[in-house]
Amino acid sequence: MRNTPTMLLLGLTALSASAGCESKTSVTGTVTFDGTKLAKGYITFYPATDQGETQGAKATTHGAEIVEGAYTVADIAPGKRKVVVSVPPKLVAQKSTDPAKPSVQALPPDNPIPANAPGNSKLVDVVAGSQTLNFTLQKK
Repeated sequence: MRNTPTMLLLGLTALSASAGCESKTSVTGTVTFDGTKLAKGYITFYPATDQGETQGAKATTHGAEIVEGAYTVADIAPGKRKVVVSVPPKLVAQKSTDPAKPSVQALPPDNPIPANAPGNSKLVDVVAGSQTLNFTLQKK
C-alpha cells in the first residue's frame, strides 16, 4: 500500500491532538452549615489521588464564591477532588491619623468553618457533564 506512511502520519497527528484535550464539566450545588444555607463563603475543588491525598494529584484547582448557599464551578476536569468550604475574614476599615495610610483590619468570620468539620474536606468524583453536588457541614 503506497499511502501507508501518509495514513500512519495522519493517524498519529489526530491521536496526539486529541491526547491533550480534556472534557470539561460544571458543578453546581448548595452548601449548608448547621442546617442553614451558608450566606457567604468559598468552595475549593482540589485535585486528589484515589487515596484522597492532594499531594501528587495532577489537575488544576478550581473554586467559586458561595452566595446565599449556592455555588457554580465551571470548566473543571472530571476526576477525584477534595472539596473544602471556607469563610473569608471580615475586612474592617479603621480610622487612621494619616489619611495617606488607611488602616484595614482582618477579623475572624462570625461562623468559621474548620477544615475538619463534619462534611468538609470531602472526597468526591467529578464526572463529565453537568453535575450537582450539595454539601452539608456541621459544627463539631
